Amino acid sequence: MASSFYVLIIIITILSCWSSSVHADKPRPRLLDGELIEEGQPSSEPEAAKSPQPTQTSQTVILLKEFCVTLPSNPSTGYGWKIASYDKEFLQLKSHRYQKPDKVLPGAPGREMFEFLPLKTGSTTIILHYQRPFEKQIAQELHHRIIIR
Repeated sequence: MASSFYVLIIIITILSCWSSSVHADKPRPRLLDGELIEEGQPSSEPEAAKSPQPTQTSQTVILLKEFCVTLPSNPSTGYGWKIASYDKEFLQLKSHRYQKPDKVLPGAPGREMFEFLPLKTGSTTIILHYQRPFEKQIAQELHHRIIIR
């Protein structure tokens, strides 16, 4: 159930971002607060068995019009999002930033925002990993398909 909630938060933030790029003349809407899934205790399973199934999302964007992928993040736990791969022929990464939570509470999650510029029409996939920089284990993997029109 927590996994479903997490996927829902990702979809809502992506749609919020997409909506703001489609309606660029209007101010961007406030994003919803999200809660990250806390990983369980380490297990003795092999590394490959620990990797979660990737979450699949998609977004349609407009050629040469910047868009963003916004994901809930909680750096106080040591976790953060990093781009594992994307096709530089289709996309140019413009910025990556962290937005603090609206409520100043210890451990409250904020948002990581990746802004891209679509360079040519077609479709491509951005793969993102949520993990601690000092660990090999990936807590969450997101495959975000981009359709550029």
